[in-house]
Amino acid sequence: MPRSRSGLLSPHRPAFSRHAVGLVASVPVLGDAVGLVLLVPTADLIESRRIILSTLVAGVVALAAVAIAPSTCFFLFAAFASSAGGLAA
Repeated sequence: MPRSRSGLLSPHRPAFSRHAVGLVASVPVLGDAVGLVLLVPTADLIESRRIILSTLVAGVVALAAVAIAPSTCFFLFAAFASSAGGLAA
């Protein structure tokens, strides 16, 4: 039987609704898909080191934004950006 993660996340982020807690798992997966669709075609056009460095920096900035997110919407946007930009590793 699957367990809800809302009990684990809610004490740390009391502003999250049940719907938002469900999005916490879905939004990064969408970010991964968008990141792959946008980054894979650019690998032939731009130097690999430049792509790796830019996505690494974008991922670090986005993860910092996730850590200090003041609202649910900002948190979800930063989670999307961190997964889309975190493809350098």
